[in-house]
Amino acid sequence: MNFHALIASYTRMKVGGITIPCPYFSNKLKGGFVVIRGFENGKGTASDIQAELEKKLQEDSSQSQNSPTEKYIVTLARRYRIGIDCSGFVYRMLEQYIRDQLGPALFDLSRVYEGGVNRTNARTLTSAAFTFPITKTDEIRIGDMIRLIGGKHVAIVTRVSASKITYAHSSLLTKVFGVHAGTIQILDGSKPIADQKWLEKTAKNTNYRQDYFRESEGDGVFRLKLIKKYE
Repeated sequence: MNFHALIASYTRMKVGGITIPCPYFSNKLKGGFVVIRGFENGKGTASDIQAELEKKLQEDSSQSQNSPTEKYIVTLARRYRIGIDCSGFVYRMLEQYIRDQLGPALFDLSRVYEGGVNRTNARTLTSAAFTFPITKTDEIRIGDMIRLIGGKHVAIVTRVSASKITYAHSSLLTKVFGVHAGTIQILDGSKPIADQKWLEKTAKNTNYRQDYFRESEGDGVFRLKLIKKYE
């Protein structure tokens, strides 16, 4: 499975005979400790999440569900804490992208981020220890990470053209709940990404960039140093 096929396995997850975005879930922390833990810590593979949702759907006896709706499956996912958080999704996408680009079929990103997917969050993924900033939009490329909400959220660039940038992320703050794509229209490639036209809307129908991109708190676009090493 290549990078784009892996993205599709999350954005178009087949559960109960219908196609849905992989739901969002993040472990709940208090004082630095997990107090509510989700399935595979909210970091699971698409196949594992899909299988667990199918299992819970079959086990659920609250009502007959011959043809479950997306809303019902999402409700079930929330009840059983099944889904993936933003850093878990980006970590798995980034690992696959590196595998595709560098060749090693068994490349493990934990060689970069100690502790692997279960010990990595949005701030760690985009930290200066592992990445460097991309300040001009026309230098952005597939595999770059977009840091948001002052380092509390992260997305990954999936496609780049002369007119737009497409990114993917897992979120509960956007119109689409879970893993999905967003688009940024390029107005002037010589300027930073914040100066472009972000088309995604929040769950409150406001502009996503205006609400969640915070340059003053270090948000921006970052590229893994490992990728530059092999260029």
